[in-house]
Amino acid sequence: MSFYEIREHVYGLIADDATFKTLTGATASDKRIYYQFPPERIEISDSKPAYIVYSTEFFEAIEAMEHVTGQRPPITFSFVIWAKDPQKLDQIFLRLFDIPIEVKAFNTATYRITAFRYLEGGDFPVDHEITRLYHRVVRWKAERVYKL
Repeated sequence: MSFYEIREHVYGLIADDATFKTLTGATASDKRIYYQFPPERIEISDSKPAYIVYSTEFFEAIEAMEHVTGQRPPITFSFVIWAKDPQKLDQIFLRLFDIPIEVKAFNTATYRITAFRYLEGGDFPVDHEITRLYHRVVRWKAERVYKL
């Protein structure tokens, strides 16, 4: 199994979350969460008011340790929330703040993460074409990563 299963597990924590789906207008064909490189055009409308782009930091170096047993370095996940209005942005931020508090630790088929937490966040208004969009960066950290 690949270390990427951790990244996929974190994706599932958000993409499968009922609150997140409601807040972003996610559907089965448009999850409203994109890894690293989102599509060039993403719909922002009343029915699809927000989306998230996420990435991992130093993941390639960690992936190179696949054959090493024992504890791995921490993994930082960065999420950029883009929303049509600041209230929606705040609601999504609060949900992203709560998920690591609820989860705390998790197992994948090959790994155990025993410390999972909110790291930091910040927000900025951004002018995008004609519409004003808002975004906030949220970071999570998976610590004490062990290969099972």
